[in-house]
Amino acid sequence: MSEIINLIRLKQPVGFKPTKGEILKMQPQRCEKCNGRGGWVTNERSYGYDPTIGETATVCPVCKGTGEISAQIVIGWESSGTVKELFK
Repeated sequence: MSEIINLIRLKQPVGFKPTKGEILKMQPQRCEKCNGRGGWVTNERSYGYDPTIGETATVCPVCKGTGEISAQIVIGWESSGTVKELFK
């Protein structure tokens, strides 16, 4: 099976305030749980069918019925190390 790999190159933005963050959102991908269908229907041909309930439609808990999911990456910048002697 092929796999798409996305790389993120980190570089501090010029004039960027350390308290703010960056949000990167990737392109939507097909949900692997429901195979992009958004959910599934349980009927008499399904495993675990309960005739007292009848046919039921279940929304996928991963994609919430959209059939697609996308990754959201949050990058936060903060100061590190110790304060220089000159600025203490």
